[in-house]
Amino acid sequence: MSKPRLFYTDGVIVNRSCLFVTAGFNADRDADSSMLIGKFGQTWAGHGVPEDMLVSLTYSAKENRVFALGKNGIVKSVGTVGVPFSLESVRGKFRTDWIADAQDRGPLERITVVGDSIYACGWAGQIYALRRGVWSRADDGIDAANFDFLNIGGFSENNLFAIGLQGIIFHYDGRHWSRVDSPTNQHLYDIALEPGGKVMIAGAEGVLLSGDSNGFQVLDVPTGMGNLWSVECYAERLFVAHSHNRISCLSEQTWQPIAIQAGEPVTTYRLSSRDSVLLSIGASTLATLDGEQWTTLQCPEG
Repeated sequence: MSKPRLFYTDGVIVNRSCLFVTAGFNADRDADSSMLIGKFGQTWAGHGVPEDMLVSLTYSAKENRVFALGKNGIVKSVGTVGVPFSLESVRGKFRTDWIADAQDRGPLERITVVGDSIYACGWAGQIYALRRGVWSRADDGIDAANFDFLNIGGFSENNLFAIGLQGIIFHYDGRHWSRVDSPTNQHLYDIALEPGGKVMIAGAEGVLLSGDSNGFQVLDVPTGMGNLWSVECYAERLFVAHSHNRISCLSEQTWQPIAIQAGEPVTTYRLSSRDSVLLSIGASTLATLDGEQWTTLQCPEG
């Protein structure tokens, strides 16, 4: 079997008939070039990004716009308020912006919508916010030399968390950032928001945290799960993508392994949900969960 042309790095659900994924090229995995690929119903279409490696995606419902972040600071976006996503509505409409400081400070890692705002974070204490169409620094009070952020998320612009290497957790209350006591020194990768107001954080070596700005506690997970790459709340259950290309689900206090496709090897790394659909993104596998039914997606660009 020939090696796939692309490897996927992230994905986001727009609605039940539309999603986007970012991808790099297996022929040169370290190249600063990538693709932003959209699925509109049964139609797929790709937009080449030769200037940077796209590593993260988010969707703003307020702006009806998808934002894709590159590790060197590019931000590609597309979408128009009041106009449904389709191949025709996005063709030729991609916007390119740059976060100017990123190339000098280090790689960027994630982009996300919190409240009505859009944030990006990365190494060397980088946190940026998109304000009036311009990306500006939003990391006042953080010693950039000492902290590398891998993700950012929260319930609102006044209740925001940034996490990263060696177990760091910072909280923003709308006025300033402050460090939150962390019960681990393992790297922290992903954030999920529980309906009850708690934050779930997934990390290396099976670390799963639950808490808020007052502190976090370590939750028990089955041994052997390895690194917890991604965590997502979906249909009143907690899903975790972890080492060995596996997904596990916590339902009614019981962890269960999830089979995306029986008898077939799959990859999984990140999870994203919206509009009652869960999307699993692996290096070579895209799959959606709609209720209890998994469907693997075949992207022709791959």
